[in-house]
Amino acid sequence: MKHTRAVIIDDEPKACKLLKLLIEEVDSSIEIVDTYTDPQKALQSINTIEDLNLIFLDIDMPGMNGFDFVKNINSKDYSVIFVTGYDEYAINAMKIAAAGYVLKPINTEELEQAIDHAKQVIDQKKSKEANDILIQNLSLQNMLQKKIGIPSVMGLDFIKVQDIICCEGVDKYTKVKIEGRKEILSSYNIGEFNKLLADATFFQTHRSHIINLSKISQYQKDGTIIMENGSLVPLARRRKDEFLQLVTSLNR
Repeated sequence: MKHTRAVIIDDEPKACKLLKLLIEEVDSSIEIVDTYTDPQKALQSINTIEDLNLIFLDIDMPGMNGFDFVKNINSKDYSVIFVTGYDEYAINAMKIAAAGYVLKPINTEELEQAIDHAKQVIDQKKSKEANDILIQNLSLQNMLQKKIGIPSVMGLDFIKVQDIICCEGVDKYTKVKIEGRKEILSSYNIGEFNKLLADATFFQTHRSHIINLSKISQYQKDGTIIMENGSLVPLARRRKDEFLQLVTSLNR
């Protein structure tokens, strides 16, 4: 039987020991080469381990969380299974292309499913591709969680990027429509918002309109996009193909 060589990284020694026992119980082909309670030391050591291809990684660790760890590993050829006691982290991990995730307290059936999926990724030699997507999406997620300062008649409004539904250029100003609150009339023109939102899930549908692709409710054949708040946004004919490609890729 071919062995999958793995390490465990968790700041709690007891959690490392328990996870090692459970892994050995559900899959005897997993060889735990080492365990680490310090992610910094793990970073320095894992690249020296021969034929390592799987990392069981806690997310909530002091000094360096699991997401930061993935962004800092030298090799991208490892499959990663996130292990966490926090539901919101697990949901994020699932969305950002991890090979798998397991919630604490660990359920052996969920652990077995995560291992099976990770081994498929390894066998298909897709670990590097999955981790590249993971890092790209981590950067995107950080961007969406970030607040930006929008200059308005009242001063500066600090808004989470992910709460912006759409922007509409009006003369040299921009109307910014935001989830759960009144729209802002900003002194920034639409070009400034295009720069501000360039790294997030936003798309300029028309010279005077930018939308959050995750807030679309409907696309109509006449080229009108209906947003979740009911806003009607025009789609320029020259932008149609790119728009349809983007929304299709987001649904994959």
